[in-house]
Amino acid sequence: MSDADVVRKYIDEATGFEIRIKHVIDEDPAYDYLGRFWGTKTNERNAYGPPFPFYDRLFKRVFIDGDEREKFFMEKEQQNRELFDELYADEAWDNREYRYIVPDANDYGDVTDVEERRKYLTHDAERLLGLGEDWNYLGIVAEAWMNGVEFYASSIWGVEDDSGDEYIKEVEDEVAGMAIDEAQNRLDEIRSDEREVKIAREVAPMILRSLVGLMTMVGNVLTDSQLDHEQCGTTIRRAIEPAQAVIKAAEEAGVKP
Repeated sequence: MSDADVVRKYIDEATGFEIRIKHVIDEDPAYDYLGRFWGTKTNERNAYGPPFPFYDRLFKRVFIDGDEREKFFMEKEQQNRELFDELYADEAWDNREYRYIVPDANDYGDVTDVEERRKYLTHDAERLLGLGEDWNYLGIVAEAWMNGVEFYASSIWGVEDDSGDEYIKEVEDEVAGMAIDEAQNRLDEIRSDEREVKIAREVAPMILRSLVGLMTMVGNVLTDSQLDHEQCGTTIRRAIEPAQAVIKAAEEAGVKP
């Protein structure tokens, strides 16, 4: 994806992220709800055809069952044999293309009226044939940027590009919300890490100085023969207290020294 795909930019006032909305052609959409292509051209009129019902691109018609298809062929031949043969000739169809469209996810089998069922199946087949020419599937992408850095990108794919401006805007806003939430989480993590590093840099020298002081004082106690056991304990405790205070402050700040 490039900046050429950007259709809208704006600043999210709540977070300060720059949001870039992109529309990208979905190259691998799921269109099974419209049907699927089946079978290439054949001149053998008695060859096994696709399962019924199906849409025949050559005759631009839905055939519900075999009896209907046979009746149609007979009527066409009787009405105008020359026209029928011309339509069915080799040059009438590109054999590199699929000839039939069969319903996949929905064959409208619950529709009892034959013509009503034919209308639905025809609509889906023609809709599928228009894919890539009259309309496309889109991937709608939202990127969240700050200070020239992309923090997160969210997307929803399989959106029909002729769904209407209002619906497209709803999807854009939904995707943008997802990107903003994730980007904010990442920004919070980065800021937390930076805070811990800063505190660690400030606290580490204090801990080191306290430990050096502790070691020095303990060494003095051990070498001072004039101190009794009680005095030794008191002196060591006093030496430990500053180091303990520094360590406690570091732990409360979220740093594990």
